[in-house]
Amino acid sequence: DIYNTLKNAVFQKYKDKNSLSTKLGKIFQKYVHKYCYENFSQDYEIIIKPINLDGLKGYENKKLDIDMVLYDKEKDFYYFTQIKYTLIHKSYLIDEIKYLGDNTAMDTAKKQLENIPEFLNYKDFQNKLLENNINIKNNNYALIIIHTTPQYDFQKIDNIQLYEWNNFRNLLKNDTM
Repeated sequence: DIYNTLKNAVFQKYKDKNSLSTKLGKIFQKYVHKYCYENFSQDYEIIIKPINLDGLKGYENKKLDIDMVLYDKEKDFYYFTQIKYTLIHKSYLIDEIKYLGDNTAMDTAKKQLENIPEFLNYKDFQNKLLENNINIKNNNYALIIIHTTPQYDFQKIDNIQLYEWNNFRNLLKNDTM
């Protein structure tokens, strides 16, 4: 079909699916940052400075990468997000199973967010958040993966919510987060 023909042509140009996915992911991440800032900055503080473990000792074997934080000013609530562009859009069950089982964008995103509840117990991590004007108290936060795969919309993996970008954007527009 045309989908596979186009996909194969693009992969031939990039020789490697990972480099294409990374390039598209960076473009998508910038788009989401810009869109959120332009459309939601009245209701949300948008923090797009990446937050990671750089410079913190004792975290060498841990993963953390927060692509964007949305702070709901009215609710005093933070949304820590990972933004992932995915190349799979057709709902073939075998592809979906393989996609979730492999070390893929969703798995990577999950690993980059899942340790946040543990890290919040450590003063040096709390200080890093405070440097970015993020003041977590009483579990006033949620972990979210924003992605482009409709089959994984409104799903939850452990304590991480998955939202397809269009629906996430609509939830913000309608103030239903």
